[in-house]
Amino acid sequence: MKKEQEAQSSIPHRQYPFQQLDDETLVRQLIAQPASKALREALYIRFAPLIYERALAIVRDQALAEDLTHDIILKIMLKIKSFSFRSSFRYWVWRVTYNHCINFINRKKKEITTDWEKAPHTFTETAYEPTGLHQEVQLYKLEQAIQQLSEQECAMLWMRYRDNIPVAEMAAIYQIGESAMKMRLKRLRDKLANIYKSIDDEQI
Repeated sequence: MKKEQEAQSSIPHRQYPFQQLDDETLVRQLIAQPASKALREALYIRFAPLIYERALAIVRDQALAEDLTHDIILKIMLKIKSFSFRSSFRYWVWRVTYNHCINFINRKKKEITTDWEKAPHTFTETAYEPTGLHQEVQLYKLEQAIQQLSEQECAMLWMRYRDNIPVAEMAAIYQIGESAMKMRLKRLRDKLANIYKSIDDEQI
């Protein structure tokens, strides 16, 4: 935890004009004045720590999380005119962050899989304890199952089971009732469980 806090300190926390504005007003002014350095810096100062925290929770690497934070901020700046104001800007930033990180992870997994398939390799059971091997298989199967979910479904999983966001809060974000949110989560768990069961250990 201390290391994460130290890493977060690398994200600057200086004071800039416009920081007293609420999110919506800041965004509207930035859309109207996209060349304003002060507005861009105010947006960066306000959201970079939040983006970094989310990215770090996903990739578990401080340097990589910082790189992704800068990439995501740039993406937000480029796409900000597409923000419709139908939801809160913070939720929109959160969604862009998760989608970007998930896409990054999926690309990396494809690269690793491709390199593994191309490289000559052998497997020796003596390198693993039986329990360790079983856990490796289970983890790999779970990763394979999650890859078959959509980005939106992955984001929902992150929210509930990694970030521990309450169901009531998720329902407010998705603008549905709490019972409907619980049903969506149940269906998602069932879907993931069925995909997991369909993956044959012999094919791993």
